[in-house]
Amino acid sequence: MNFQRFIKDQIEYFRGDTWNRPNKNYAGSGFIMPGKTMYAPGKIPTINVYWDVSGSFDNPAKTQGAKDAIGTINQYVKRGDIKVNIFYFADRVASTKSATGIGTDGNAVLDHIESTKPTNVIVITDSDVDNAGDHKLVTVPGAVWMLFYDIEADDFARVLRGKSQTKEYLIEY
Repeated sequence: MNFQRFIKDQIEYFRGDTWNRPNKNYAGSGFIMPGKTMYAPGKIPTINVYWDVSGSFDNPAKTQGAKDAIGTINQYVKRGDIKVNIFYFADRVASTKSATGIGTDGNAVLDHIESTKPTNVIVITDSDVDNAGDHKLVTVPGAVWMLFYDIEADDFARVLRGKSQTKEYLIEY
């Protein structure tokens, strides 16, 4: 629900004045007033999704939960409401599952976020990513959602923040 509310706030249309349409309330009165029109949002929000594909996240229930989360996001992508970049991570962050390695390195995710500077971030992982406590704080201009399976990774969550919103969710599977 929070994700849906955030997307709605980002893409919501707004009403404004325009001289391209006559104001029906003043038709025939001799007054010339601007009409009303709907304006589309200025830009489409972009979200980087980081999906844990390490050995500890290989449980079919966790994998299905991640697929369901990405399926929800794809509903907005299909409508053109948002743009999504999906990255997989284990030892490394990559655009394909096969190039990520086998361990889990939260620092690799944080370093990738710092280098790519995304507006919004979603991290889908488990508590095994909890090795990033010594990393400096990473802040994105928009929102950060962290979906944790098993146990929350407190050290990782402490160093990743969103300026407009930071949410952590513990997913029961």
